Amino acid sequence: MTLNRIISLSGLLLIAGYLGFHVYGLIAPPPLQVTSPPSGLTTSSKTIAIKGKTLPGAKVEVNGNPLVSDRSGEFGQTLVLGGGIHTLTISARKRYSRPATAVRQILILDGPRVSTSAHGGI
Repeated sequence: MTLNRIISLSGLLLIAGYLGFHVYGLIAPPPLQVTSPPSGLTTSSKTIAIKGKTLPGAKVEVNGNPLVSDRSGEFGQTLVLGGGIHTLTISARKRYSRPATAVRQILILDGPRVSTSAHGGI
């Protein structure tokens, strides 16, 4: 192999690597950090705060419904849910990327819990 061919091949590999790096940056999902609600939350409150952070400009959704994020990528919204088990799927997506997702399961208790004991009860 001549020196010219080695230089040409090195240049082509360098360009291909550069382009690959940038294409990967376009299609890679953005980072997604959900700070609230915690995973496995059990509460009697029907009001749930959703908070987190992603890349600025990324589109954020909860169960397919859009959330507004600020210029720094922070987002937040309050949901009012009925009693029972709820699954929240929070996703963030850049223009051409795959979505990053976080799933939170929440149990909302319907009313005050009443416990009975084996020694007389209520």
